[in-house]
Amino acid sequence: MIAERWGCHAKTVRNMLNDGELKGFRVGQKLWRVRVEHLDEYELGAS
Repeated sequence: MIAERWGCHAKTVRNMLNDGELKGFRVGQKLWRVRVEHLDEYELGAS
């Protein structure tokens, strides 16, 4: 959903999560969750 929102590929978002650039947490082996406040924080800081 973040990739759709940003108009990028899901792999880009996964790389950001793996690198710690975007805060999130894993649910299982493949699924990531990002809290709305972390997403807002990133978007406000990236502007």
